[in-house]
Amino acid sequence: MKRFTKVCLWIFGVCLVLGLLLVSVSWALGFRGWHPLRRQPLSMEAWNQSVEGDIRSLRFSVRAGTLVVEEGERFEIVEAARGTTVESRVENGVWILEAEGTGEGSVIGGFAVDNEGIYWKADTGEVHVTIPADVVLEQADFSADAGIMELSGLSCGRMTVDSRAGSVALSAQVEECLEVFCEMSDVSGVLTGSEYDYRVDADCSIMGSITAGSYELGGIGILKDSFARGDEERELKLSCETGSIELSFSEEGQEE
Repeated sequence: MKRFTKVCLWIFGVCLVLGLLLVSVSWALGFRGWHPLRRQPLSMEAWNQSVEGDIRSLRFSVRAGTLVVEEGERFEIVEAARGTTVESRVENGVWILEAEGTGEGSVIGGFAVDNEGIYWKADTGEVHVTIPADVVLEQADFSADAGIMELSGLSCGRMTVDSRAGSVALSAQVEECLEVFCEMSDVSGVLTGSEYDYRVDADCSIMGSITAGSYELGGIGILKDSFARGDEERELKLSCETGSIELSFSEEGQEE
């Protein structure tokens, strides 16, 4: 036991010395540390670009930056921050949109690093799009490598949300199945109906937690669980490695 303690203390000492050395060198080179806020406010530019076609599904992805999806009069890219790269096309009834913020320096995980410091990768760009309020989509797929997604007013049969790093906030009416994959992020949302309308299939690692109404999963080890109260027609498939998934419902409902 004493030998183990000595080894741990030795490793701690080496890491401490290396850390202090790296801080000293980076400071001497002009690096000024973590900046939790944007270096400067994003400059938004109006696009007002309508998206034409028989759109039945969505496939939106964010490599870096922020994506805001809201109700509107038409399928439209409303505005985007200056410097944000936006690729948009419609293929076989699927509106495909890819957005990525730009910036100098390197990208490490969910962060952008340059000579000034470290910044959230989500702060490097932003794009706003609208979906008609009366449209019920067949499928809506959203993915983020490192960024923020704000998804509101969506109605669809099936929805998938894949967040590797960052955060997602959603409000939606999902008639069949919602799948959420959370790798190292926080996902929160409000679903129409009550928790008794959904059956749950969930798995969660030691660093994650899942909450769906009164249902909770989390703790030590890799946990998997399936939960149903009866003949629910809707399904939640939730997977969380690191971070959290927290879902609430528009109605309280009651167990039959």
